[in-house]
Amino acid sequence: LVSGDGYDVSPERVRKRLVAHSTPVVAAPPEPVVQPNNGPLDLEKKTYELTVLTNFSNQSWYPLPQKEMVSAVTDVALAELTNTGNFRFKRTDLNVPTEQEKTGGYIAFEVALIESIQLAKVTVTLQVPKGATFIASDSDTLENKDRRAIYETLEKLGVKASQEINAKLRGER
Repeated sequence: LVSGDGYDVSPERVRKRLVAHSTPVVAAPPEPVVQPNNGPLDLEKKTYELTVLTNFSNQSWYPLPQKEMVSAVTDVALAELTNTGNFRFKRTDLNVPTEQEKTGGYIAFEVALIESIQLAKVTVTLQVPKGATFIASDSDTLENKDRRAIYETLEKLGVKASQEINAKLRGER
């Protein structure tokens, strides 16, 4: 851990197809209405299924293992966004949206780690299928924080950005 080798994961990507057992097939979500000018969505009538993408813009400094940082940022953020029942999320190991995600809708978490000033910045982009794009971000220092405090800071950044997305979805910002 002192040399930094403890944070290297090999292989970097693992792909595994999961098969549900005795789970009913869920119908595709209803076709969303395209909203002009990033205005509020008709959240009363729509459920959107979005692909979850996570990307780190820093490849050398990880104050926590990458899996823990992804969990810290995304778990609470997705919980915040699912409170209304308007979103369902499917996770993927991709970090860049494919053409299918671009048209089918996605939520992307960009985690920027800046080692020189020990700063974390989380940007959340929610692309509604065939509709508007909503973006929010927040940042905070990780300086002089222990493992637990770093995890909690990343959770806070995910929640704050998601709360801002929710406000934008409701047309409050």
